[in-house]
Parts: sequence; structure tokens; C-alpha cells
Amino acid sequence: MRRWAIYTLSVMGKKSANAVGALIPLLDEGDSLNRALTTVAIRSMGKSAIPALKQALQVGSLEVKYRVIRILKTWADEDQDIQASLASLQDHEDEEIQRLVSSE
Repeated sequence: MRRWAIYTLSVMGKKSANAVGALIPLLDEGDSLNRALTTVAIRSMGKSAIPALKQALQVGSLEVKYRVIRILKTWADEDQDIQASLASLQDHEDEEIQRLVSSE
């Protein structure tokens, strides 16, 4: 059932952007397919998800941080604001975030 809900939000794309906050915890789910589907769903919501994603970097687990940074990196090539946000994370107090931002 959860997988179907994630898929539905993914198909809805930007229309479901208000659900991003509920999806972020699923980036840390034990089921790897659900984590992957959640990543796709959040990407499909577009850049309106960015504020919630930035907040997740502050409180999320390492898995959440990794996936959030990967999502932001997919948009960075076309958006200088995201590039600037990622660049600012290179000086983040959390060394793990610095490492994730610097990695390809």
C-alpha cells in the first residue's frame, strides 16, 4: 500500500509538492525500493520541494542527507541558486554533509 501511495505522488508530480514533508522520512525506510521510489517522487515534485529538503539536511539521518543532496544535485546544473546552496554546504558544520556535497 505504501509503495502505491509513493508511486501515485510521483505520478502527480508538482501537484503533490505539499506532501514532500511526509515523504522525507521515507528516504530512510528499511525497504530499498521504497527509498528509491520516494527519491523519484520527490524529484518529480520539482523545486518547490527545496525548502523541505534543506530542512531535512539539518535533522535527517545520514541516508536522508545522502538522498537529499543527490536530489539537489540533479537540479543544480540548471539552477544557480541550488548551486550556491550546495556550495554553502561545503562549509557545513557536519563533516558528513561536506563529504556528500563534495562527492560525485
